[in-house]
Amino acid sequence: MDHAALISQLAAKAKSTIRTLDPTNDMTFLRIRSKKHEIMIAPDKEYALIVIQNPNPGADVENADNN
Repeated sequence: MDHAALISQLAAKAKSTIRTLDPTNDMTFLRIRSKKHEIMIAPDKEYALIVIQNPNPGADVENADNN
């Protein structure tokens, strides 16, 4: 399975959980951050914008300079 399918499933589960907790509320944005990746999801009716990025973009350059 690819990233898009897995992240879409995660967003659907998060949206469902939010609706269960408060039926009047809706998820408009989901952000998950770890040491290696930051995932941002903006779901819409037909599409979802998914961004996967390095949360510390300068870290790779700094580590390369120190070696």
